[in-house]
Amino acid sequence: MATRGQLRTDVLNLADAYGSPRWDVTAGGEVDRRLGMVHAREWKAILQAAPYYQISQLTPTTDPNGVIPLSALSTGSGDTLQQMYRILGVWFNNFRYEYVEARNWLQTAIVPIQDFVWFRSGSAITVPGAPSTQATAIFVNWWPQRFDQLSSDSVPVGLPPDYDDIFALAGAARLLMKGAAETEASAALKAEAAEARADLLADLARISTDPQTIGFVDNPLDWGE
Repeated sequence: MATRGQLRTDVLNLADAYGSPRWDVTAGGEVDRRLGMVHAREWKAILQAAPYYQISQLTPTTDPNGVIPLSALSTGSGDTLQQMYRILGVWFNNFRYEYVEARNWLQTAIVPIQDFVWFRSGSAITVPGAPSTQATAIFVNWWPQRFDQLSSDSVPVGLPPDYDDIFALAGAARLLMKGAAETEASAALKAEAAEARADLLADLARISTDPQTIGFVDNPLDWGE
């Protein structure tokens, strides 16, 4: 796994920008901030294609109103941060709670079956049927600390295996957009990154050769025998 310093050098070399005064290459400077955005976008593309690529299981407790801050669904800090991206499943009292849009829950009468739902409420989620209750499990997928937020150039950048070159190509393409001075070169690098990314995301999206089957969101036990 390449370090932040190694990847920054790769990006600058691909952009033919090494030693150029046009960019601030100091740690945490202009280049790192742009590459931080590229890093975040690459991870979101990965987790869109393969939502279960990396998962955390958490057991936070709701407040008296059934609220859990989204910040409680990220773990670690600094270089080891695991930033929550998508909520994959919510369980309380060993029951799976279904996601609903907040407007749908708020615009309907509260009946018992609606106690088994959760929805997003700003920078938190609300589980109205489970106030002051510890979750049986909340599963989330996550992405690692951003490139520009790592503590030093010697820290490895969190990327899947074989992804370093894709990141470097995408990062170089982003740098060359500055002032629209190298749009042709940027487009060529972007196209090369897209081709490699499509192949790798296809690999990440499916690990088994077994056929896919239609699934259901409910539990067969709910229907009795």
